[in-house]
Amino acid sequence: MTAHSYILFFSGLLVVALAVGGCANSSSLTAAERAKLSPALQAIVQGQVPQRPGVAPVATRPDGTPVYAVIVRTTDPVALRNSDLAWNTVRGRIATARFTPDEIRQAVRLPAVESIELSGTASPASN
Repeated sequence: MTAHSYILFFSGLLVVALAVGGCANSSSLTAAERAKLSPALQAIVQGQVPQRPGVAPVATRPDGTPVYAVIVRTTDPVALRNSDLAWNTVRGRIATARFTPDEIRQAVRLPAVESIELSGTASPASN
């Protein structure tokens, strides 16, 4: 192979590598990040809406994006407060928020987040 052939060959490889890398979804999560999410939230961040009770969005943003009430378990409450996300409450190792699917992806990427699940509706216990 000539020097020109090598240049063409490696240029071609570079183009293929960039194309494949560009096809990766920037919103995709690693296996470790997905493991922090409840099964319902895993489906939601993948663009699927599970059809079961308690999984409906609690609100919709003006642009039509659904918002879900979530409970977050953390190892570092200060790190949550210092993040760019808007939290409803952060008390000890528990935080609550109303997040869009994109915000859920952002939250699960925070090292201080242990787990995220949908917030349930409280009901009185029967005696």
